[in-house]
Amino acid sequence: MQLTWARRSSDLLRGGSSPATCGSLCPLLLWRRLISSALSFLVLARRRRRAWWLWLAAASESAASMAAVALSVLLLVAGVVAMLVLHILIVFWALRRGITLRAAASRQDDEERAEGLSAEDLDGLPWHEHDHEGKAGAGGECAVCLEAFQPGDRCRALPGCEHGFHAQCVDPWLRKSRVCPVCRAVVAVVDTGSGKAAGEAAASSEIVAERRGRGSVASEFGFHFAV
Repeated sequence: MQLTWARRSSDLLRGGSSPATCGSLCPLLLWRRLISSALSFLVLARRRRRAWWLWLAAASESAASMAAVALSVLLLVAGVVAMLVLHILIVFWALRRGITLRAAASRQDDEERAEGLSAEDLDGLPWHEHDHEGKAGAGGECAVCLEAFQPGDRCRALPGCEHGFHAQCVDPWLRKSRVCPVCRAVVAVVDTGSGKAAGEAAASSEIVAERRGRGSVASEFGFHFAV
């Protein structure tokens, strides 16, 4: 203890203090240094605490901005995905609806074709009596019985495709299905009562065309036939 006070006295003397004032000033200096050290510690602690709060506030602000950016990106991605899903659903619905409509139309056509023609519809189809060879149907023969048309045969030229058949051959087919046996075209039904008139008109036009053809051939060879 005496050694410690001696050191402090020597320190004070080196600093210019006299030995007389050493005993009274040493406790005051100690308390002053102690108080200044405590104040310095408090100031430093306060600064550190303030720096900590500043850092925490900056970190919170940065985290908030990053969260806002992440939320914006997430909403953008969700919107794009929703638009893609909606587009795919619309395309799928349109394709499915188109397939359904086509299937319904095909079923309706099949049902209509499978219905066949009634007796009234058959009476409405045009017919004529074959009066010469080679003018009814492709190749001059019936596509059902594969026999050549003979004069006096009752023939039908189906409306639309104009394929010719024997009436007794094609009528049973048309009672079961309303399509042409050759090209599968739907037979157009005409009004009842006009079929025979149309057939007779077609036959008369064929006769006139044949006579004109014979007249042109005879004129080439210098012969004249009375029509």
